[in-house]
Parts: sequence; structure tokens; C-alpha cells
Amino acid sequence: MSRLDRVNHEIMKAISEILLFEVQDERIGLLTVTHVKMSADLKQAKVYYTILGDEKKREDAKRGLGSANGFMRKSLAHKMKMKYAPELIFYFDDTLDRTIKVEEMLDEIRDEDRKED
Repeated sequence: MSRLDRVNHEIMKAISEILLFEVQDERIGLLTVTHVKMSADLKQAKVYYTILGDEKKREDAKRGLGSANGFMRKSLAHKMKMKYAPELIFYFDDTLDRTIKVEEMLDEIRDEDRKED
């Protein structure tokens, strides 16, 4: 595991803990950080997350994350003992949604094949 991979993992763990125990914005709800990609210079972190619920829940979470961003950076710097906290950029991870859609399409194809037999 490379140094950058270890940093990604530690940042992901720290952000997850901050969201769970420190951020008290109800808009964020039960959000899961799926992975983090740090830039090579460690100045920027792309944080991918998922949240159960409809589009409104996703939009609320996005706004909540935006509001809490500064607090999370400060908390992350303290928790990780960093001189400078990376800029946090949040992205909704739609991998689960796409996987479900593909599974549904495959089920439809299987059902059609069974009907033809």
C-alpha cells in the first residue's frame, strides 16, 4: 500500500468519525463516506459519499456538507495533527444506484428469456 493510499484511508476514517460524532447538522443524516482521493500535494481531498433516500435527501446532505465544510477541515487538521488541512470537495457516489439499475435490467432480460422458453 502506497503512502498516498494510507493517507486516503486515514482521511476517510477521520472524516467518517467527524461526521458521525462531531457534525450536528440533521440535513446530513446517515451518510457514508465511500472513498477519498487526495491530490499528490495533499492540498485537496475529493470525498465520495453515499446516502440512502430520495433526491431531496441528497440535496439536503449536499447543503449540510457545504455548511460544515470549514468545521470539518479544522477538526480534520486537529485529528490528523496536520499543519494544513486539505480542501474538502464532496461528490455523491452513485455507484450503488447504477449497480441496482444494471441488476434490474439483467433481471428483466432473464424474465424475458424465461418467458420465451
